[in-house]
Amino acid sequence: MRRSRTSGSAYRRVSAAPAPRRGRAGRPRHQRSPLQPPRRRPAPGRSPRAAAGRGRRRRCRPGQRALQEIRKYQKSTGLLIPKLPFARAVRSVCLEYTRGVEVTWEPKALLALQTAAEVFLIDLLADAYQCACVSKRNTLLPRDIQLIRRNRGLQDGLG
Repeated sequence: MRRSRTSGSAYRRVSAAPAPRRGRAGRPRHQRSPLQPPRRRPAPGRSPRAAAGRGRRRRCRPGQRALQEIRKYQKSTGLLIPKLPFARAVRSVCLEYTRGVEVTWEPKALLALQTAAEVFLIDLLADAYQCACVSKRNTLLPRDIQLIRRNRGLQDGLG
């Protein structure tokens, strides 16, 4: 570093070259070549680790994820069972009852059958869960479903 003389007796400092910036462990930082793409900056308010996707996953409290799914499915009005697997199951059951004769199904008929099946299952599970709550349990057991089907009878319990 040298000093240059300006007007009067005042001196000002002039540095020859800036010192290289040093990273951790006291070594100079490596310069990026012009061919390398620039590094992406994390969004404001996020840590660089989370932006790169290497951070820890956020943990939920026990039962919170289940409550989120319950709210999600209660808000939705769509079908819960995927259409193609349901159609395959209907066709396979139909083959058993028609002794190997192929029956063609219209899409509207499959949709009506799927809607009716989902309504039946949801009502059955809701009643069975109430039965579990009456017996002071939160866990739904097969005996709750069997009790509800027995109480409904042949027609409503389907067999």
